Amino acid sequence: MTKKPGIYGPDDPEAQAILKVLRGAYEKQAEEFGRAEPRADDGSLAVVAWNAVVLGHPNRFESMRETGEFAHRVAELMRLNGHIRPEASPYAGAMLAGLLSYLWSTQNVMYLDPEFARGQAGAVSELIKDINQNWSPPDGKPWFAAIRSFPSHVKTGLNKVQKQTYENVYKVLKPIISEFGETAIRSLVAVGKAHPQALPGATAYVCGVLIEQNVYSPLDGSVPEDMDKALTEAFLSVERDNEARYYPYLMRGFESVRNRQFDELDRWRIEDR
Repeated sequence: MTKKPGIYGPDDPEAQAILKVLRGAYEKQAEEFGRAEPRADDGSLAVVAWNAVVLGHPNRFESMRETGEFAHRVAELMRLNGHIRPEASPYAGAMLAGLLSYLWSTQNVMYLDPEFARGQAGAVSELIKDINQNWSPPDGKPWFAAIRSFPSHVKTGLNKVQKQTYENVYKVLKPIISEFGETAIRSLVAVGKAHPQALPGATAYVCGVLIEQNVYSPLDGSVPEDMDKALTEAFLSVERDNEARYYPYLMRGFESVRNRQFDELDRWRIEDR
């Protein structure tokens, strides 16, 4: 079906009118409640988590490679500041990539409410608590058996794709990479059934592995471009159900926001709206 000119995108006057109204509403909200802005690093976990959440808005990291690199820098900063145990270092970067990617995807593109950012930063802090308690290291934990081999499984599959000739590569590329998502979902279902308390961390790790392994760029040619697309599709097939999987992190992370006591200025703002 061919799109009619002027109905979609910037040439659509009705869509632009709606966007103008939305922008005005969000600008008013920003004037009343402020904007979520990066904070000067004071070495605290709260500030590092806040900045990690805020710096991803709006859609700042365009590729999974950029997301993975940023998450590993955050993990290293947290380790240097003493917030992540050294034994958890092999897992923390991937887990932060998995959770941050999800959190960024749920942010309002036009306006990031500071209270929403505070709740998301709280969810990041909950992940760090989980990492230190259960991933330092996770060897020997009963739930880890279900996901232990996932990174090597993905690497093996990608190596097999890369070794193909150009004539054969498209025969195996899509089936192999699509299976990564299926394996991830099966593994998370197994963890959720047998060890539900471990599901949020396992989800962050599995999703983070898919992000880490996607180092392919369209600039490198048609095959890397299609590998990037296939890995992104596999990742999204897992992430679409992550709100429920991350629920414990989100519930505890947003607790301070839900229970916040309003001051007189807050009450005035609410009553004036």
